[in-house]
Amino acid sequence: MEKINTIIIDDDNHLIEILKKQLSFFPFISLLGSFNNYLDSKSTIENDKIDLVFLDIMLKDANGIDIAERISNCNKRINIIFITSQPEFALEGYKVGPFDFITKPINSSRLDKTLMRLK
Repeated sequence: MEKINTIIIDDDNHLIEILKKQLSFFPFISLLGSFNNYLDSKSTIENDKIDLVFLDIMLKDANGIDIAERISNCNKRINIIFITSQPEFALEGYKVGPFDFITKPINSSRLDKTLMRLK
């Protein structure tokens, strides 16, 4: 089975740890890293074969929708799943064509449905 190379970009370390634990139950997910901002993740996105990015819409120092546009410009085949505590941004986020939106706190069954659909 081919693995889905994945990274997380979120400024909430607690959420990152929870999401890492949840993703560990999916044998087809290969988590290559987690980052608190886009700049730290940029070389991984550019140099590794990334298939999926979990991306917070509201980072402390950046707008996740703008970051999603940069990621798409770098590689159109990368799937983006927005994670957010503010679902009102979903409409604006659809302009960058994300695979899905998941609200915080992340519900395990919702995550399962999304990842099974991606698989």
